[in-house]
Amino acid sequence: MSRPHSRASRLAGVGRRVAVVGGAVAAQLSQALLSFGLQAIVAHTLGAGGLGTYALIYSVIVTSSALTGGLVGDSLTVLDRSQPPIRAALQHWALSSTTAASVLTAAALVGFGVVDLVTGVIVAAASATFLLEGLLRRILMAELRFWSVVVVDGVSLVASLATLGVWAAAATLDLDAMLVALVVGQVAGTLAGLPLLSAEDRRWSWSRADLRAVWSYGSLRAVQQTIRPLLLTLVRVLVIVEAGREAFGRLEAARIYVAPGILVIQGLGTYLFASYARDRTSPLSRLVRRADRTAVAMAVAALAAGALASALAGPLGPVITGSSFSIDPVEALAWAAFAAATAANAPYASLAAVRARQAAVIRNAVLVAVATLAVAAGLLLTGAPVVLAPLVIAGGLVVQALVLRNRILPGSEQAAATPSGTAADDVAGRSEAGP
Repeated sequence: MSRPHSRASRLAGVGRRVAVVGGAVAAQLSQALLSFGLQAIVAHTLGAGGLGTYALIYSVIVTSSALTGGLVGDSLTVLDRSQPPIRAALQHWALSSTTAASVLTAAALVGFGVVDLVTGVIVAAASATFLLEGLLRRILMAELRFWSVVVVDGVSLVASLATLGVWAAAATLDLDAMLVALVVGQVAGTLAGLPLLSAEDRRWSWSRADLRAVWSYGSLRAVQQTIRPLLLTLVRVLVIVEAGREAFGRLEAARIYVAPGILVIQGLGTYLFASYARDRTSPLSRLVRRADRTAVAMAVAALAAGALASALAGPLGPVITGSSFSIDPVEALAWAAFAAATAANAPYASLAAVRARQAAVIRNAVLVAVATLAVAAGLLLTGAPVVLAPLVIAGGLVVQALVLRNRILPGSEQAAATPSGTAADDVAGRSEAGP
């Protein structure tokens, strides 16, 4: 009797894991539908130049989101937020970082002449609502409740599209309309997500806030999480400066076209981070071997999907761009290579975020990012095709993954056997994952 029961238990366990992984992918895809839909509407109505402007704004907001996501989102995943001082600190950092990042984001875009003052105010609202809804999603993800995240994103999508429908009936769609739709969607998603949180997560903590504990871990993660989106944003600025917003818009259209594949990888990466945080007591060597298998499988799948998408760019591209311009299959293939490199990097980056020495991880990421930016700048400033930009970034991600796999993670295992280590390692090591 015990053998059939054991087999049934194993099958049930596999089923639960498949459901969780599927939810992680679905959560990223559901979020992508909003971004995908709005940017497709921009491309249809405002052309490549309008898409270039919107994509730059969205890129800056995503960079701000990475900052708050690392400081607060990763901290609430790894640290024990059931402790009142930790929960209070997370709430305080969430409000302060969201406010500061949103104001600075809008001020920078207005200061550099990307948008006017009125649009800048809308950008600040879009950034704040985007960041807060993102943190709500991270709480649900920390509990591996990815299907609840899908509900939040579905409400957000419907609200955004409804806003655009009302706006189109009353006036002409423009950049402000797209940003207002983003604001309305994020607010609606947040309101839909609040009842899905546990009673404890919905309650404001009036306890003494242990700001230092969250900062010790979260500040390092914030730096690490911000490096890649900041690199992408700077490369985008280079493309705009050298080739113009229209060329940048065309390149971004190719990225949007292959974005579903990239989002699947990001969904798996989100699941990996949460699962590694929960499996912190497992031997590091075993987790590295698991990361090896995952990296190869995800990279191969990304390349295969990207090659197919590139081949079908002719008939499927107009879904994104309409009749205003077309998607270059070569640019689509370049973004597929970027997706494959992201796939190769994600398992090691997620594992290193939980188990490695954060200072070493950040040094590696910064050095690779600076080198990548220098190479990209050198090529673009000498008139090289813009399609090389995603390929250069992809190469940097592969190098980063190799260093994580072969140097930093083994070094972290050796450091764990000695009393030395960083403050972040000490905080993460004593804390438990969220409930």
